[in-house]
Amino acid sequence: MNKKKTDNLPLIIEQSFMLIGFITFIINYFVLDNNTILVFVSILFFAISMGFNLKYLISKKKETKE
Repeated sequence: MNKKKTDNLPLIIEQSFMLIGFITFIINYFVLDNNTILVFVSILFFAISMGFNLKYLISKKKETKE
């Protein structure tokens, strides 16, 4: 696989988890009237998204130092 594609893979995964988390939040809030399981799932997706975002930012910071 191309080096550029593998560098951006955590960013793509992060954006996907952020989108899934946002969609579950919207569905939960407007359709299901605050289901506690979906609140947990939505927070979990946002937390995973933040983790991948931090991984991407740390890798970019290491690249600029080199």
